[in-house]
Amino acid sequence: GLGLVAITNWEFWTYEDPTPSPTNYSTEPFPINYGTIEIGIPVTETIIFTNSGNGDVEIIDIISPIDISLDMTSFTLLNESTNPIEVTFTPNTEGSYIDSLVVVSNDPEMPEYIIPITAEIISIPIISINPTQLDFDIYLNEGSQEQQMLTIQNNGTGLLEVSENSMASEYHEDFSTNTTGLYTFDNWQI
Repeated sequence: GLGLVAITNWEFWTYEDPTPSPTNYSTEPFPINYGTIEIGIPVTETIIFTNSGNGDVEIIDIISPIDISLDMTSFTLLNESTNPIEVTFTPNTEGSYIDSLVVVSNDPEMPEYIIPITAEIISIPIISINPTQLDFDIYLNEGSQEQQMLTIQNNGTGLLEVSENSMASEYHEDFSTNTTGLYTFDNWQI
C-alpha cells in the first residue's frame, strides 16, 4: 500500500510498501462434487474464480491429479473480476473418489488454495441384442427345428449378467436355447 514518509515545508512524499496487499479470491463451486458418474466417461465442471479483494492476483499454477485436465493452469485474476476454468475428470477406477486441486498464487495470505474434488464412480452394463427380432417359418413340420443366431453384446462398462431363463421366451414353451447357466460379459467384451 501507500504510506507517508515525511513532511518538509508542507511537501508530502509517498513510498510504495513492498509488501503485497492481500487479495480475496474464491472459487464456486467449492468443493467440486461430480456426483455419481460412469467410469471412463469424461465429465466437465466449470469453476468460477472470483477476486473481490484489494488488487490483482496472479494464479501461477493449478496442480491437478492425473485424471483431471484443465483448460488453463495460470492467469491473472483482475481485481473485482471473475474467470471461468473448465475442469474435466475422466475416472478410471470404480468407487469413491477424493482428491484436490492446488492453486498456487502470489496472494501473501493464501499462496496455496486447496479445492477438494469428490465423486462416486460406477460401472453400468448396456445390453445390445442383434437382431432385435427373430422370424421363424410358421410352416415347420412337427418335430422339425430351425436355428437362428442371436448376438448379445455388452456396450457398457459394468458386468452384464444374462441367465438362460431370461433368454427363453416367456410366451411359448417350444422355444429354447442351446446354452445353459449364467453368462457374464465383462466390460467392452463381446
